[in-house]
Amino acid sequence: MILALALLGLAIGCTKSGNLEAGAFGLGGAASMVCVAPATDAARDVACSRWACGHAELAAAPWDGNPTSCDAGSIDDGARGRALRVINAYRLLAGVRELVIEAEWEGPAQECALLAHANGDLSHDPAPDWACWSERGARASAVSLVANRSAPQAIDPFMEDMGNEATMVHRRWLLSEKIHRIGLGSTSRFTCALVDGREWDREPVEPPSGATPPAWVAWPPPGPIPMNVFRRTRLDAVGWTIQSSTLDLDGATVDVRVAGEPRAVTVVPLERTMGSLTAIRFVPDGWSTQAGRRYDVHVERGDVVIDYAVEPTDCR
Repeated sequence: MILALALLGLAIGCTKSGNLEAGAFGLGGAASMVCVAPATDAARDVACSRWACGHAELAAAPWDGNPTSCDAGSIDDGARGRALRVINAYRLLAGVRELVIEAEWEGPAQECALLAHANGDLSHDPAPDWACWSERGARASAVSLVANRSAPQAIDPFMEDMGNEATMVHRRWLLSEKIHRIGLGSTSRFTCALVDGREWDREPVEPPSGATPPAWVAWPPPGPIPMNVFRRTRLDAVGWTIQSSTLDLDGATVDVRVAGEPRAVTVVPLERTMGSLTAIRFVPDGWSTQAGRRYDVHVERGDVVIDYAVEPTDCR
């Protein structure tokens, strides 16, 4: 089971997102991959390298807390860094700014994870009669993605988002161009990814300057993308997505073609303000993605027109 929350800009509200079968990691499993440097500067080689290196070490986070004494404990920086590398592998491929760990948010995130662990359950509104309840832990639960697995192993299921096909809220949050930092709290079995901990900032934090955020974010994204992405997160079964915090995609049509030949898709509008203002999901109907083919995607809604090409590749 994983839970998530809703977003409009960065004004937060909570919503239950649905179930994820325990232990599910897609066809790729939870196995780590071998990290190798890119053979060249070509986009394909860079994508393959970053994806593999992001998944090079997925061992559960060692946790020094104790639910009996309600000690939230901590995880080591290595485990937190492993989880962040997985998140940023996805974000790099999607063309959005990488996230950084916000140290001020780690305490609240840990108390959120302790609440889940001590009760063996997930909630964005844990009741005061929950074991190890604290006001800070409860408030952090309201603004976190929550999963029933350790931090490094929670990210792929968040991106897969099986069971949340009406919202795809976890994927949309992790690919949001509106956030630039995150708090990661984890026990050996539960994770809280705190995506809006501004109430715990000691002073206001300005977003980093730099390139203009993209108007839309697609998953799978334009350009070369490892086939392992599709296998690991059952992407063709759960669906491809496009999200935006500025464009209205409700009611958009989607056309997918390979060498000019149309490929049938089922288009599903997603609930608004769930990690992005709007988003749509489209699922291959009667076909599956193959390496070495180019998938031309055309999305249209009134004056909004989006064109891009997905290029799945087998990484060696």
